[in-house]
Amino acid sequence: MNKYAKILFEMLESDINAGTRQLSKHVLGSCAAKSTTPEVRRKMETQIRYVLEQQTWNFLCLFDNVGCRLPDGVLGYRILASPEVRQAHRIKHGRPLDIRDGEEDYSDMWLAFCQAKKQKEKDDT
Repeated sequence: MNKYAKILFEMLESDINAGTRQLSKHVLGSCAAKSTTPEVRRKMETQIRYVLEQQTWNFLCLFDNVGCRLPDGVLGYRILASPEVRQAHRIKHGRPLDIRDGEEDYSDMWLAFCQAKKQKEKDDT
């Protein structure tokens, strides 16, 4: 996975983690489960995280035309990184680079990122 895809996916993961904590807090705060056990909280957060990761995958599928979900007249979308280039003490946009590795789908890259993250967590325990 190229560095631009990794940076984007790490940012998405960070947003998912923050959203998971926030949603869990709101859900538990709005129901009678204010004194839930840490195990129940972890289980809820796992379920919320799964849904948010799936939503991210669904969004990325739109770029890949997975399931032919693109509108008529659109062959696809691209996610481009605009690297910074320093010239004469100024920062400018470099040549836009697709974050895709070859022909790999963005959605498949996301799944590989999530799988690698889960494997690392498993290995660390």
